[in-house]
Parts: sequence; structure tokens; C-alpha cells
Amino acid sequence: MSVKVNKKGDIMRTNTTARDHDRRVSELSREECLRLLAGAGVGRVAFSTASGPLIHPVNYVVDNDMIVIRTSPHAILGEHAVGPMAFEVDELDATRGVGWSVLVVGTSAPVDDTEESIRLRGSQRLEPWAPGQRNLFLRITPSEITGRRLSCAL
Repeated sequence: MSVKVNKKGDIMRTNTTARDHDRRVSELSREECLRLLAGAGVGRVAFSTASGPLIHPVNYVVDNDMIVIRTSPHAILGEHAVGPMAFEVDELDATRGVGWSVLVVGTSAPVDDTEESIRLRGSQRLEPWAPGQRNLFLRITPSEITGRRLSCAL
């Protein structure tokens, strides 16, 4: 908490600290968002169900500026494979108060092309974490890609 005195001499208390004044939030370009997405490997996918919204952690790849994830057709994510979906990735350093976040909003659909599925199956980054058959590849086609970076002034 900091204390300031206004022109009338009144004491004003705020919840900001000196460190807050050194922080900057900047919008990321689409190209920077895609670069950050391609460099990460774990994100969160959000989708709607009859019970309400769900968010699941997933590993993924960026393929032709689209997000590809691997799941089971019998998993809840596979059961909601077609339709609106959001995807988020971030990297934060809570100690230093810096980091970035990228949000992809778009539409999900199964990868139906056999050759493309075979190519994606060869990606080590899409190796399933959970046990069992994970032979459904979902592609999120972005309608919007946005991001923000939190940094400290030098």
C-alpha cells in the first residue's frame, strides 16, 4: 500500500506498490502469438458441455497456424470435438512478475484426412499422456488470436 497527499492535503491510500509502477502490459502481434504458441507444448482447451464450461490441460502442436490436439473419441473432449473452442497458453514468472499469455478462439473439428492423421501421429509432441487409445486428432481453426506480455521497466 502506498500513501499520497492530494492538493487539498487529504491523505490518499492506494493498493499499488512501487513495483506496480514498473510493470507494463503490452499487446502481442498475431505473429508473436504464433511464435510463442509454437515454442510451448502444453496448454488448456476450453469448451462448453451440457453441464457448463470445461477446461482441460493438453499437449499440442501448431500446424499451419492451427492448434492440433490428440484425444480419444470417447473422452469428454472427443465427444465435444466439433464446435466453438478456446485454447490458452501462458508462461509466468510469479517471482519477477513477468510473463505472457496467448488466447486462441476458434472452431474445432476432427482431422478426417488419413494421410494427415498418419503425419500427425508421428509427432512426439502429440504423444498421449493418458493411457488408452488416443486416435482422434482435433484441429482448432482460429478466428481470433490475441496475446499480452507483462514486463518490467528497465
